[in-house]
Amino acid sequence: MTLADRDRSLVSADPTVHAAIGRELITTFFAHLAEGKLEVVHRGEADRGRAAAEFGFAIHAHHLGRMALDLLDREHVLMTTPTVRACFEHALTAHWIAQSTPDAALAVFNHELKQRRAMAKTLQDATIPEFQQAAVKIGNLGDPLVLTGSDGQAKVFASMLDDFQGGGPDIYAHYRLLCAFTHPRMSVADAYLYADPGPTAGGYGLQLEPQAWDRLPWVHIVASCLVWAGSAVRYLQKDKIVRRQHLRDAAKALGTESDIHLTAAALSRQPSQRRTRTVT
Repeated sequence: MTLADRDRSLVSADPTVHAAIGRELITTFFAHLAEGKLEVVHRGEADRGRAAAEFGFAIHAHHLGRMALDLLDREHVLMTTPTVRACFEHALTAHWIAQSTPDAALAVFNHELKQRRAMAKTLQDATIPEFQQAAVKIGNLGDPLVLTGSDGQAKVFASMLDDFQGGGPDIYAHYRLLCAFTHPRMSVADAYLYADPGPTAGGYGLQLEPQAWDRLPWVHIVASCLVWAGSAVRYLQKDKIVRRQHLRDAAKALGTESDIHLTAAALSRQPSQRRTRTVT
């Protein structure tokens, strides 16, 4: 079953229901962490690196989800969008890494190295002494890049989403909507305009608060992200039954899937043998 196949006829249209599901997922996730029930299985250095990336992203997605739900309770839909987008990115990246071989995490690490070296150059070119000092620390990373089959996916989020079975285009459509109201675009400016037919108004007027939007779509996205982030952790924990039914029940109530599986092409692309090369 894919995301598109899900029967949403019984999904609640009440945002408070979705918010309650999201908050319960956050509570149980951190409770299990505190109780030590999410012990990780790893079979070597590469698996440890994968677990570190996946857990870090999943935990961050839960923190972002909590902040987003609190803001959405106050009807701040437009202002919450950047936080919802960040939650979306971290949850699905964790979900992607969790189902991959260590190849995916290594690709994310490659991208991090490139980004840090680019940042170091930017800071070095700045005239602020503190930035120049930081550039030395940030850019002094002697780690070599690792040849992987997933560098393109780690670099371009849309390519990563294409790795998910049947969900790539639909998931990316959600992401584009979030991006549209995150960056400084006219879509954001329009939210502060209202029609004014007055002879001197030029057709519109400005308002101090954005237009009121339905918060349900954003609350639903956040709650779904919490399902995917929670499911990501299950892939690497020793007790894979912990929270499994809870996550499935939450996904059913939201009209989504608890696990968005990777395509065969995505899995076959990831090599089992790797070699390193030095960056020049």
